[in-house]
Amino acid sequence: MAQHFSRRMFVAAAGMAALPATTFLSSACAKEGGNAGKRRIVPDLSQPRANLEGMLRMTASLKEEDVPWWFDGTIFGIVGEEAPLPLVRFEGWEIYWVRPVENDAYELTGHTVTFFYDVDTGEMLDTFENPYTGETNKVTASVQGGGAGFGFNYSENGVRPTKFIDKMPEKPLLLQWSS
Repeated sequence: MAQHFSRRMFVAAAGMAALPATTFLSSACAKEGGNAGKRRIVPDLSQPRANLEGMLRMTASLKEEDVPWWFDGTIFGIVGEEAPLPLVRFEGWEIYWVRPVENDAYELTGHTVTFFYDVDTGEMLDTFENPYTGETNKVTASVQGGGAGFGFNYSENGVRPTKFIDKMPEKPLLLQWSS
C-alpha cells in the first residue's frame, strides 16, 4: 500500500531536514561578515512599481528562469441548494517564465499539464461518468501554454492578457499586502 504525503507534510519535512544546514550557513555568514547586521530596505508597497516587482517575486522571478509550480485539488459540482458533490481530483505542474518587455513591463508565460483522478480510488481517469447528466466523457490530461505573446502582461498599469492589452483598461497595480 502506497503511503500518501501531503504537500504540507513534505514542506515541513524539507524544512526540518534543511535546519542544520541553515544553522551552519548562518554561523558561517556571521563569521565572514555576510549580511548579518546590514540594514534591509523594505519596499514601499504604496507604489505601483514595488507592487509589480513584489508580485512577480512572489509568483515567479524577476530573472529570466524557469519557476516550477505544483498544484492539486478537487472539482466539485453544485446544483441549486444541494450540498457540493466532489467530482474529480486533479494534480498538475506549471512552469512560469518572466521576461522584460517594453514600457518597463514584464510578460509571464507558462506551460501547464493537469491530470485528473477518481475521488475515491485515486486512480487516474480515462473516463468520467457525469452524475448530473449520466453521460460518460473521455478524460485526457489538460495541456496548456504558449510562448511570447501568449502570456500575461504585468506592469504598473495592472495585469492583462498580452493579446488583449489594448482592449482592457489600465488599472494601477496596488495590492492589499499583509504580513
